[in-house]
Amino acid sequence: MGQAEIGEVASTTFIVALIVDLFITLIGEFSVPHASEVAARAAHDISHGRYRNHFWWGSIGLGHVVPLVLVLFLSGLPVFGAIAAVCAIVGLYLFE
Repeated sequence: MGQAEIGEVASTTFIVALIVDLFITLIGEFSVPHASEVAARAAHDISHGRYRNHFWWGSIGLGHVVPLVLVLFLSGLPVFGAIAAVCAIVGLYLFE
């Protein structure tokens, strides 16, 4: 397997992982019933309350949408793949 094929497999895996994680994150926040009232309030604080900017702009925007755009539309240069990976890591940090 050559370097180009390894890069293609890595890009495809990264794209699929981002899409799957995006759906799991959104389904987990909005579709799954919460075990307690405290958990429901915490989820509301994350998506609509004081942590909403970390969730929407950080986790969803910077952690999922930006990397997907970079890898899908600007994948000609390896630097965009590296930037996409850093964005995904920062988005994960902001979600946690």
